[in-house]
Amino acid sequence: EIYFLMTFTFVLLHVDTGDLDKIKTELKDFNISDWREFGSKAGLKYETLKIIQENNAKVQDRFEECLAYWLRRKDNVDDKGKPSWRRLAEILEELGDKALADRIRDRKGVPSDVHKEEQVKNVTTPDRSTRLPRFLEDDYLQMTTEFANILKRFVFEVFKEREEKLKGVQVSLVSISPSNRKEIDEVDSETGLTAVLRNYCSLSKFQVLTTLAKDMKMTDITDELNQFEEKRKKLYKEILAKDFAKSAIKYCGTTGSREVTFKVKWSFKKATLEDFEDFLNHAFSSLDIYIHLSAVHNSLLTFVCVIPHWLVDEMKDYIIKNGDLFESKGAVEITVDGTIVFSVKHSLEPHQLSLENEEKETESLQSEEEAEV
Repeated sequence: EIYFLMTFTFVLLHVDTGDLDKIKTELKDFNISDWREFGSKAGLKYETLKIIQENNAKVQDRFEECLAYWLRRKDNVDDKGKPSWRRLAEILEELGDKALADRIRDRKGVPSDVHKEEQVKNVTTPDRSTRLPRFLEDDYLQMTTEFANILKRFVFEVFKEREEKLKGVQVSLVSISPSNRKEIDEVDSETGLTAVLRNYCSLSKFQVLTTLAKDMKMTDITDELNQFEEKRKKLYKEILAKDFAKSAIKYCGTTGSREVTFKVKWSFKKATLEDFEDFLNHAFSSLDIYIHLSAVHNSLLTFVCVIPHWLVDEMKDYIIKNGDLFESKGAVEITVDGTIVFSVKHSLEPHQLSLENEEKETESLQSEEEAEV
């Protein structure tokens, strides 16, 4: 069996029109008179920028409409980079405001050194039609958008009958996370409820949302979530972790999210996203609802994920107390919020082990090819 070190880190990057106020707050130090340059870098066409100028007398209004067009992904925005906190930081840096770009990266937990790797072609193996990066991103982002729309509809339905349903949702969430009672009790808007639910729900897992929809007797949304879960399982079962890494897809969690990093020794050729979700389910039990897959990187095949900030200490204690369990699952190192809380020593350094495994896999593949001949 060929093995490799795999790192899983848990970190929400993508933004839309619902994030306009948050973006304006983050850009309070931006020189809004540069709104045209911002729009151009973001991918808006000259004609669009001209219309914005003609329709708005005030610079502030022009800048806000420019941001709104960007968030709606007008013109060539997607070609330049879909709207996200990371893309916002890139635009600012391209405009020469690196200090503001770095502040946004720090505040939103956005790595500054994550770049797309070269895309590869689709291939077929005897037992699997493998989805590779150039197809992955569209599929994954389409499902991310679909899930966000379901969540949005759920929140809208809650606030249609606010007094009854909002209280019911709050009681249910507090029963799950008593330590987060203050934040839950303070929810008084659709935006606030969406932010809180993001601590429990993402594309990778949303059992809490399904249960809430069922309890609130939202039959249509419950059915839609059940169907969506079948689609998600199929996608996760098909995607090899190493291929997901090449897509450079990333999810950053909510404001204040903290990273948890796992290094594990698994089969390089076979590990899928489903395998990782199974690992979380079996190793973390009730805590796994808070751990959301964010990304995978190919330097030791790194998975990036996030947990709520208020769960950090409990997560550390749980991992420390269950070291034997994690070792039995193939974990070799776990880091929570920058602190290594579990580690299994190897005779080789990680980069040496990775190289050794790569050599072994190459030899194995060559042997298979010779056998076929």
